[in-house]
Amino acid sequence: MTLNKSTTIYCKAGNAYHLRLINADDGDALGRFFEQLKAATRLRFGPHPLTADYAKSFCEKIKHEPNLINAFVIEAVMSSKHNQSKQTSNIVGYVITDSDLKKYPHDVNRYADYGVNLNAGKHWVFAPCIADALQSSGLATAALTVIKQKATQLAISSLILMGGTQTSNSQAVAFYKKNRFKTLGAFKTEVDNIDMHLEITN
Repeated sequence: MTLNKSTTIYCKAGNAYHLRLINADDGDALGRFFEQLKAATRLRFGPHPLTADYAKSFCEKIKHEPNLINAFVIEAVMSSKHNQSKQTSNIVGYVITDSDLKKYPHDVNRYADYGVNLNAGKHWVFAPCIADALQSSGLATAALTVIKQKATQLAISSLILMGGTQTSNSQAVAFYKKNRFKTLGAFKTEVDNIDMHLEITN
């Protein structure tokens, strides 16, 4: 398994999806995905605005600076009804996996207070977003399984929830606990949040 190779994953219903690194041509599809999310879902996602404008801007940047690529997309690929040889695709999930911790000084400082030195070893800041209709479908767990495998290949020490997760987001908290993320502590912004991380066994 290589980092830039598309990997097929399955939800609990058995439907297949592709997990792959984002690329510069994904702007329109990523923008559609962001804009179709419920307002409540967009409000839960802290790293950046989930808008078509952001998607277009980000993909334009990575066209000129490929080293900015720090995210995966989950893609459903469907045959066109009019032409079985033609493929159309749509993005149904987006997962940030960023190793540049200099961008996240608040996270680094909070983890230091917990006795975790993020400057030692290699870590991915992790932030997933799944289409509303596919939440609780098993798709996020399938994607996380592959991402952990890729992290192991790169000797990543842990996955860290970017900006924590909102305490009131019970569905997300349950997902992370089920997948063996550990709670390290709590902090407050406009809302109550908890920091959770997952140690990667290499």
